[in-house]
Amino acid sequence: NHAMTTLGTGGFSTRDSSFMQYNNPIQWASALFMTLAGMPLIMFFRFSLQRKIGIFNDSQLYTYLGIITVPSVLIAIWLIAHGDMNLGDALRHSFFNVSSIITTTGYASVDYLQWGTFPVMMLLLLTYLGGCSGSTAGGIKIMRLEIIVRCGITELKRLFQPHGVFITTYQEKSLDSSIVQSVMVFSFIYVLANVFLTLVLCLLGLDFETALSGAATAIANVGPGIGPIIGPAGNFVPVYD
Repeated sequence: NHAMTTLGTGGFSTRDSSFMQYNNPIQWASALFMTLAGMPLIMFFRFSLQRKIGIFNDSQLYTYLGIITVPSVLIAIWLIAHGDMNLGDALRHSFFNVSSIITTTGYASVDYLQWGTFPVMMLLLLTYLGGCSGSTAGGIKIMRLEIIVRCGITELKRLFQPHGVFITTYQEKSLDSSIVQSVMVFSFIYVLANVFLTLVLCLLGLDFETALSGAATAIANVGPGIGPIIGPAGNFVPVYD
């Protein structure tokens, strides 16, 4: 069950406590395969046929790995500085939960709401991102995020140089206006849906952090949110009650 829902980024566990019940090697293995599952699956298929490392030259892959690495290290440093964890436990828990959230798997190795505001905010932001395009992960997806950032940089250049000619590129190819428009419209609807659903949940009586994270985790298909009700140690049953 855990093997299938790790690689499928489904996150369904046979234990109420999710991965909190399992030991270090199992958590490391699950974190590794969740990270792999968030990569473009076509790369592994092509690699099995061609056996060439060059097929992994995809910018979204390295952006994705960077987004996992940086928050994992920062959260680990925070846990060492503000908690009683050693280096190994801090890296294991930070890597596991970061990879679980960004790949929208939704497992938890610990109740990370007890870590403090910085780690919780980092994990909430990762809820929106998702894995690479071509993976089973949900969220906005790394490719769209890259296109948004590149378009933003291009527009900033135009502000400073109104008469300049700037072309937005991705993977060393110019982006067609229809692709840019599609990404922008999708992202706008994604954010708008999140805001609307948050307002509805607040109207139904939920506190703001539960409503915001509940909307984010539902749209991105992650699983756990933040707050005392739908956090990693809770579930959505009280919401329906």
